Amino acid sequence: MSNLRVHSRIYVVGFMGSGKTMRGSEMAKLLNYQFVDLDQLVEAAAGKSIPQIVKESGEDAFRALEQEQLKITALFDRSIIATGGGTPCQAGAMEWMNEHGWTAWIKADLQTMIDRIANDPNRPLAFRKSSEELRALYEQRLPFYKKARQIFL
Repeated sequence: MSNLRVHSRIYVVGFMGSGKTMRGSEMAKLLNYQFVDLDQLVEAAAGKSIPQIVKESGEDAFRALEQEQLKITALFDRSIIATGGGTPCQAGAMEWMNEHGWTAWIKADLQTMIDRIANDPNRPLAFRKSSEELRALYEQRLPFYKKARQIFL
């Protein structure tokens, strides 16, 4: 991580199960920054879990709330912000993060990520999806992740 440009906000992006929370937390400790999980901000704002939001209001409502909370992070200083796997894929989100901070893409082996997320009921967009469906979702999101300024394997 020595070649990571230090910025007041670093947005950690990557597919579900890539290790954004773990690696982001590690980065925060190394840099003496606060660690922020965007999913936790969304849940706090909604007063319910992400699976509940998606079930009751749908993915579009969840994404709208997620983008609202993402914009609030512009007020944070000395922070590592772990985003959701689909956060960078929303219109203009990756560009916004690159404008308001530094972006770091956490890459991991696709099969490892699939194994981590496939049967997790806390991941409503992945729960009970086949490996083929998850691979297709990853491929769909890949161009957005590639807009990150830094890549970590």
